[in-house]
Amino acid sequence: MAADVHNEWMRRNPKADYNAAQHVDYYELPEQEKQKDREHIDLAFKLREDNARDPETSLIDHEEGLAQQFGAIQHEAWRKGHEESKGAGAPRIKKVSDGSEVNINVPWNELHPEWKRENLEAGRAAIGITGIIQPRELPG
Repeated sequence: MAADVHNEWMRRNPKADYNAAQHVDYYELPEQEKQKDREHIDLAFKLREDNARDPETSLIDHEEGLAQQFGAIQHEAWRKGHEESKGAGAPRIKKVSDGSEVNINVPWNELHPEWKRENLEAGRAAIGITGIIQPRELPG
């Protein structure tokens, strides 16, 4: 499953100078990179375990909710590491498609949608890969 997460990442992120070392078969990645993919799967399974689908919620909406949670968790983990290395509240400025600049060191619900995209896509991939159709209970 971690290899599938990596393949999805390569599909979403075309090979370029800055990521060429990661555009290899999963089994050729350094252990640290493989671990990130395994952690995506672990988080997806944990979210599935902790968030049973309400029968009133469609499967699509439920899985999107899980992907949103995944994105928020991953973003907050990044923020923690950023602040540990740069200082509490240290801004991280990034450009958006309209040319403006935004600080991405903000809570998930304040993050610019363009900068939410990668965490959401990673979440959607991991949630989809771990999708297990639960068997229906049979009467009697």
